[in-house]
Amino acid sequence: MELKVGIKDFELDLTGAFENNEQFSEMHLKNRLSDAKNRLSSIFNEHKDFAEAIDPLIPEEADFGVYKLKDKKSADYLSATRLELAYPYFNLMILLSGKFNLLSLSLNGTIGFSGFPLVGEYLKGYGISGLDLIYFSQKEKSLSEAAAFFLKRQFKDTVWIKDEDLKIKNHFNIGVEYHSGALKQTLVYPAKNTGKATSADALPDKNGEQEEQSGPGKEETKKKPPVRITEITPEIVNKSIQILLSAELNIGPFAFQVMGLGIIIPFHILNGFRFPDSLAKVQFAVKGLSLAYNTPTLSVSGAFMREIVEVKKADGKTEKTETYNGLVTFKMGKIEIVAIGSYIKTPAYSSLFAFGYLGVPIPVDPSFNILGLALGFGLNRNFVMPDISEVAEFPLVKIIKNGGLKEEDSVQKIFADLNRYIPAEENSYVIVAGIKFDTYKIIVTTGILAVAFGNKTSVNILGLSAMSLKGIYNIEFAFSLRADLEDGIFIARGQLTDKSYVLLPELKLTGGFAFGIWLKGEEAGDFVLSVGGYHPKFKAPSYYPDDIPRLGFNLNLGPVNIYGKIYYALTPGCIMAGIEAGIIFTYEGGLLYANIAIQFQADFIISWNPFFYEAEIACRLFIELRVGIGWFSISFRQNIIARLWVAGPDFGGKALIKIAGYELETYFGEKQKDKPKLLLPDFIKAYLNDTDKMLTCSISKGIIKKTGTGSGPGKTIVNPKDFVLDLYSQIPVTGITGISTGLADKKIYPVYSDSSPLKNILHIEVILGKTKIDFSSFSHELNLQSVARSIWNDKNSISDHEALSRENLLKEVCKGIRLEFSKTVVPVQSVPVSLYDTAVKNYEDAFDHYAVEKVNNGGFRPEGFLDELNLMEKDEFDVSDLENTIETYRYKTAPGTYRIV
Repeated sequence: MELKVGIKDFELDLTGAFENNEQFSEMHLKNRLSDAKNRLSSIFNEHKDFAEAIDPLIPEEADFGVYKLKDKKSADYLSATRLELAYPYFNLMILLSGKFNLLSLSLNGTIGFSGFPLVGEYLKGYGISGLDLIYFSQKEKSLSEAAAFFLKRQFKDTVWIKDEDLKIKNHFNIGVEYHSGALKQTLVYPAKNTGKATSADALPDKNGEQEEQSGPGKEETKKKPPVRITEITPEIVNKSIQILLSAELNIGPFAFQVMGLGIIIPFHILNGFRFPDSLAKVQFAVKGLSLAYNTPTLSVSGAFMREIVEVKKADGKTEKTETYNGLVTFKMGKIEIVAIGSYIKTPAYSSLFAFGYLGVPIPVDPSFNILGLALGFGLNRNFVMPDISEVAEFPLVKIIKNGGLKEEDSVQKIFADLNRYIPAEENSYVIVAGIKFDTYKIIVTTGILAVAFGNKTSVNILGLSAMSLKGIYNIEFAFSLRADLEDGIFIARGQLTDKSYVLLPELKLTGGFAFGIWLKGEEAGDFVLSVGGYHPKFKAPSYYPDDIPRLGFNLNLGPVNIYGKIYYALTPGCIMAGIEAGIIFTYEGGLLYANIAIQFQADFIISWNPFFYEAEIACRLFIELRVGIGWFSISFRQNIIARLWVAGPDFGGKALIKIAGYELETYFGEKQKDKPKLLLPDFIKAYLNDTDKMLTCSISKGIIKKTGTGSGPGKTIVNPKDFVLDLYSQIPVTGITGISTGLADKKIYPVYSDSSPLKNILHIEVILGKTKIDFSSFSHELNLQSVARSIWNDKNSISDHEALSRENLLKEVCKGIRLEFSKTVVPVQSVPVSLYDTAVKNYEDAFDHYAVEKVNNGGFRPEGFLDELNLMEKDEFDVSDLENTIETYRYKTAPGTYRIV
């Protein structure tokens, strides 16, 4: 559509169009004034004074548009207005919509460094070729797909699009495109920056290893750029504008890095700015410095960084924390020495972490050849296990693996990650040990052992194993293990890194595994074992290991992509497995576009008791061909899908075929029901067949001696302070006589056909002689566990949806009780049992001196009471504590004179 609009001698040519693709339909009306300055100025020819006044505001070019998009999948709409004004030195763009507003200011031209005094001649070809300032106001928590699609089109081929992802964040954004010779860098704030060059030629590492000299078939070695900007961070802190810059300077074997070099401008000086008084209030700061000297025979480097962070507490007060980090590396020949330290000062306490690595070959055995050892400790420090995908970037693993830091490693990031994974925490301590070794000169392993104790005790093992043969294979396997002793959690994980390939760098290997056991808390009794992840319909509990990549391969040969994936998982309620494979061909060039895909997927899951299974197999053939451009094109699209779904018992399912927009669906077998077919005899046979173990009791603590021979009843002597009696029931307990538990409020059903709510009352009696006594002398604790819903549920059935949900365990089910003697303090009655005829001694403890009165011997005669019970022989009487040195038997509660009792 085209629309012409005339205002006096001024004409506008408006164009409109309707565009349609698989997901979005777009309708827009826009106009571009390529000679806006002259054409707009001509309107005010009769008012020259006014025209001269507004002349600086008139752009060279103007672009205006109105857009309306519809998301076909979600039926979401987006209406937006776009205005772009081009001036000699910058461009201004405004985007307005009901979902967001955006203001963008971008630089025109290049800011070169060659004009700098003194050093300009060394910086030819260096400069900032692009600078974007964006303020983005998002009116919803997350961008809709239509809004994201619209923004990606506006910022196509800019620093704000990477791997088809939009990098613009809410509020203030800065994007910089920086050229250092032949290399180009892009930096974006606040998105994560690596500071790496985008050229295919990587920077040489700090070890000074050079490629062979250039010759036929060999590329020339690229020199280090003299200047490299690694980070630009603008912030608003404490009513001031703070702009920080990190950069590197390389001159021959020397490398110098400045971290957080910044300027701080308080807001108040902007009101009534006076030169030079206001300029004197501008502050300058630097967070850290590093210096390195690298040659093929010797490498020495050091870094120091200091940060002051102010954190606003819940009570409104500001707490200041100071952090000091340091790093020293030394390498000569095969000897490597690395030391790293961190000191954090808070108003309440101080925290220290120190770590050292010595890389010296120590031959032990061809299967175990030590390459280096490490040791460290932390005072008022805890240990946080990194995610398995971050193990390769864990600072201590990198330091041991590389024998220091590589050229592309950011010292600032190393320190930040170190204090993130080993954070300051009062009354917590960490001991760290590390090792690097190889196996038959093929597999090189870097391992870290960290034991944290104090507030909580945990044992952590993590590391990286790698084997490679250049051009043939490279396999990196990250592993981690965490045992949290207080919480009763054990989790082990392993995963191939994205650097793993075989035969070709394009043939990537993927995969991971996870194993977890929960012994305490609400999740007690749960476990999981997974290789390659879970069934697509399985909703894993939040505490299960997640993001487990499928075990398989991915071959990417330009337009052809071939992949294969498998998985397996086991939980208390079910077992699952699956496979997926496919070939995808994509070509786009000239007037031809082709997309052909052949895919296969199969998923299986089995839950038990009641026995239930489900399998789904699907095949897909997709063909899309298009010849021509836009409206002048011919296209062909076909999507053929065949799917088979079966479940049981009783066996049944459906088959589905989709082709040319038509569907054919057929059912066979029995329709599945939620109610299980398990009957009561089958339930008892499956779960309650061992009556001897139905209800068990045991003294788990406090046993001194057991007596009794033959088949007669025995006696057990216990220490009343440590005595613990555990009673365990295989059937959930719904009540206990004599004890108020509240268990009756929770209904539990055995999962078999037509079952009624469970009633299982535990009867406990305490008998002394022939007299029953109450529980006043005992304290109790219920044994609450999680049980599989396939056996005990809050209804007498379990659906296939429940079997696949995160609620596959019924929590806080009583399976017994623990009894202990009450710790109530009662008055001690003096009973003369001392073996001393006369005993007058002084006793000392932390508070005062005590004396023991003279007592008469009479309690341990051969014919005495204990001897008559026939529980202990005379030579077994324990008199070792007559001096009252064991804490268990101290009955003194106030200064004074006491008898031994």
